[in-house]
Amino acid sequence: AGCQVSPALDADNVVILIFNGKEGYITTDTELFRVCEPAVFAPDFDRTPYTVHAVEDIEFVMGVFGMNEWDRNFYAAWHLHFPFFSLYSDGVQYDEDCKLPGTKSWSLIQPFQIGHISIGVVRGVGGGTDEKAHRIYHQWNYCLGRSDFELTVGGDAPVQQEPGDFSFVRADQDHKLAAAPGKEAFYAWIRVFVEEDIQK
Repeated sequence: AGCQVSPALDADNVVILIFNGKEGYITTDTELFRVCEPAVFAPDFDRTPYTVHAVEDIEFVMGVFGMNEWDRNFYAAWHLHFPFFSLYSDGVQYDEDCKLPGTKSWSLIQPFQIGHISIGVVRGVGGGTDEKAHRIYHQWNYCLGRSDFELTVGGDAPVQQEPGDFSFVRADQDHKLAAAPGKEAFYAWIRVFVEEDIQK
């Protein structure tokens, strides 16, 4: 709380910050973005300096995603306007057959809006997801809120997940993220298309 940081700018990679929802804000020379719930921010490469300010003790994950030739060509033709900011509740709510009862989902960055990266949020008390292998993309999960759920990947034993935990699921792995009754499953997911799919 009370601190600020101005991350180094990156001309060659897509950088995305995922905030855990504690209070803070992001400033550029001309804009201010208020963080009051889980949110994402993508700076404009090295063109627009920015500063993250903490009002409360806040945490964010910084993802740095390399761009291959496919990404660069696609980006040159069409992309989200940068810098980009979205609260999770401002995302596009969607339904999916793998969601457990009482679970809601929001898409914050949809496939192809920034090349091969997509980001969303899942939230449900006593809920979660039971997903088959995605095949075409790898997935990372970042636990938010009062998360208290079990993650099962492939045939491995379930692993307890709590706020701030980070996990990885390969494209070929079935996985389940499930909370007990009265407990919360609340996490951001980051999906990156596998190289083979990008080339197609």
